Amino acid sequence: MGFEQLSGALRFYGKVIILVCMDDACRHFDGNKRACRQADRLASMLEKAGIDSGRVCCIKISHAMENVLKDSILEEIK
Repeated sequence: MGFEQLSGALRFYGKVIILVCMDDACRHFDGNKRACRQADRLASMLEKAGIDSGRVCCIKISHAMENVLKDSILEEIK
């Protein structure tokens, strides 16, 4: 996911949650790390602009982590 897509999503949604593979499990080698860096970059820009940086976050999951995913999303939307 590109920076433009992330920042554009914030125009329509109050919060953007990016789900990525666990480290060393991504089929795109470092795609998960790149996506998290983009999310961190956007969060930093939001903070500098005086906007809640918590509007964007990155969660690392695997297909076997159904409950972790559910719990993480519930925690993020609080």
